[in-house]
Amino acid sequence: MISFNANNAVSTLDTVGHGLGGNVKTAVGSYLLSSPLQGGQIIPMVAVPGGARILDVVLSSDDLDNGAGLALHVGDGQMGNRYLAASSVAQEGGLARMSNQIGHGYRYKESDTIDVTVATAPASGRAAGLLRLSVMFVID
Repeated sequence: MISFNANNAVSTLDTVGHGLGGNVKTAVGSYLLSSPLQGGQIIPMVAVPGGARILDVVLSSDDLDNGAGLALHVGDGQMGNRYLAASSVAQEGGLARMSNQIGHGYRYKESDTIDVTVATAPASGRAAGLLRLSVMFVID
């Protein structure tokens, strides 16, 4: 398993030791909040290498919203909600899996990052908490 910390610059180096084609790899990114999330904020979470074909994406979150309204997208620079659109998982905390069909099996031609974007900011967000993103992929 490869782990990244989104509070620091995300590595864009290719995943090492991908082995034979078809071996499932997992990359995990985490982001520890030091202030409330802001609308439009983009958090680079996981680097994926060129040739990666995405099998699944899982977002987990602490409760980051003191009220309601916080919505998060998971995608990349080309399509901000490629994997998950307007998820409310961070309103109370929990887990959300890839729900956008277009993301399943998507193949990256070049290295990229999978990001969490704040689609709708909380009216009253928490200043501390943790986001985690797990990405399962194979190298074609």
